[in-house]
Amino acid sequence: MKPVSFLFFILAVSLVSFSEEKLLRIHSEVQVRMERPEREVLYLPSGVGLQFLSFGYQNFVADILWFHTISYFGKHYRGDRNYTWLSHMCSLVAELNPRARHVVEFCGTMLAWEAERPKEALVLLSKAIDREPEYWNYYYLKGFTEFYFLNDSAAAQESLEKGASLPDAPAFVARLAAEKMLSSDPTSAIRFLSQMIQEAESGRRPLDEIQLSSLKSKLRQSIHEANLYTYDSALKAYVKKYGNLPRGLEELVEGGFFQVPSSGFSDPYGGTYYIDPETQTVRSTGKAPRSRRKQ
Repeated sequence: MKPVSFLFFILAVSLVSFSEEKLLRIHSEVQVRMERPEREVLYLPSGVGLQFLSFGYQNFVADILWFHTISYFGKHYRGDRNYTWLSHMCSLVAELNPRARHVVEFCGTMLAWEAERPKEALVLLSKAIDREPEYWNYYYLKGFTEFYFLNDSAAAQESLEKGASLPDAPAFVARLAAEKMLSSDPTSAIRFLSQMIQEAESGRRPLDEIQLSSLKSKLRQSIHEANLYTYDSALKAYVKKYGNLPRGLEELVEGGFFQVPSSGFSDPYGGTYYIDPETQTVRSTGKAPRSRRKQ
């Protein structure tokens, strides 16, 4: 039995007070969707379906759709990393259950970090703020997305300050709001992701294995980018001072341009950092995924 057919079978049994005509209309709409080439749309009810589900069963239906959303994310995370329908599915669940904070928090994070669709994440977070303006974490997620992915420091500052002013906001939101944020510095991403992972592993922010794996993957990438940022900055300073390239990264350390990290000159992907004389930049022998974050 196909996913949508099974979903509507459950709904049909649960909502027996509705007429057979309405059920047939929903079934017909689903059949039309099943004929479309975009097979992922099978997971999504139509506008007719939403009208059908608006008689006191929204939370029940939202839970079912949320299960399918998580399954959809997991399938594509393990496969092609193509999240075409994630934003729409998340929005649908959030509309059916406006108090489902875990939905907005997960989707607001993964749309920006994993699906690389920060603008869609902002749309979702903005709607959540309109529905629940006293919840600090929506402002925090929105502010960091505006800052890190869209280089909009002014909008980010406003979002973070609003979040920090709320009674339940933790201290780190206020600290971040008070910082001068530089979008070119990837160490900010390390702080953000480390905080998310720490909260997940402590049980304060429940995440399943796939979600946690995605965040840890992005943390490794951010550490790699932060290392390159540090090394390249030191290399530029060295060349400006001496007019030539150093013999190696060790010479930059000896000259006091940066302190050697605890991991030495190994990157998070098992490679080794080195100075490329042709490009006059620091590179790695490892195979890190390419970042597509807006610079």
